[in-house]
Amino acid sequence: MNNKRIIDYLDATLGDCEIRGLERNYKCPFCVDSGKYNPDSDGLHVNVVRDAAICHTCGYATRSLLYLIRDAGGTIPKRLFEFKGAVNIVKAVESVFKVDDDAEERPVKLPFDFIPLSGSSGTYSDAMRHYCSKRGIPDEVLNAYGVGFSRDDSKVGGYVVLPVYMGGVCRYWTARRVMGRGPKSWNPPHTFKSRVLYNYDNACNHKLVVVCEGPFSAMSFGTRAVGILGSFISNEQVRLLGNMPAEEFCVFLDADKKDKCVEMAHELADRVGQKVSYFRLKRGDPNDEYNRCRLNRLLRHRREADLHDALQREFDRLF
Repeated sequence: MNNKRIIDYLDATLGDCEIRGLERNYKCPFCVDSGKYNPDSDGLHVNVVRDAAICHTCGYATRSLLYLIRDAGGTIPKRLFEFKGAVNIVKAVESVFKVDDDAEERPVKLPFDFIPLSGSSGTYSDAMRHYCSKRGIPDEVLNAYGVGFSRDDSKVGGYVVLPVYMGGVCRYWTARRVMGRGPKSWNPPHTFKSRVLYNYDNACNHKLVVVCEGPFSAMSFGTRAVGILGSFISNEQVRLLGNMPAEEFCVFLDADKKDKCVEMAHELADRVGQKVSYFRLKRGDPNDEYNRCRLNRLLRHRREADLHDALQREFDRLF
């Protein structure tokens, strides 16, 4: 990130601040939105050097100021990105959503009554947090992912809503039922699903990126995993992975997709320039209680995808 640009943008967006050493204290917009604002409180503490922000009144916290800007302003302006190496993530994302040289497809909007979990309180938000907590997802990870909920929308009321941010813009979203009746999961009926990677922006900061099926599996790895929102990977998703600054991808699908896990790893190894490995779970998925506390240890036993093995498997299958 460009620290000077971040400070200039925060000052313009959040207003005047009190400077205490490395910290800048702003009037917390999340306290104002939730009705918890207290003029006598210290407000929102922002530390640009440590790339973190926290408000002790409403509980908002993030380990990336880009996501503070997203939560406060709705999007992350492109000028605030500063990329490592020659890879331009925003351009890579835009290329997937391009209609022609002059136009870009409009992102799928979040539900009209979407409420971020960070800084919210009440029956609905408590139920959503409890549901995520049972799946081993702490509040700081929920905040980093921009997770929220919809209370009144007829389609996803009672669902936890998981936005898919790419290049600082919410391009798509998916939802999981927590309360009431309805299907277990709900996706907007749009072709964008095959052109997005859940947690793409966060994962771009890691050298080893894990490729999972769904959002909760991705969250189990902190911020180093992407979700393909299914068990099949599209051409657009492969292109996005290939444009990431990561040095290695590890395919880590659910236990009932053991063969698919190996096939996907070999496919990626054949189509991207980075190293590709895989790990086949013996049971469950990365997010279940049995596996999630062992994930980092399991990752150490990942196996590199060998193209020669892949060719031999295909030969044996055909002949």
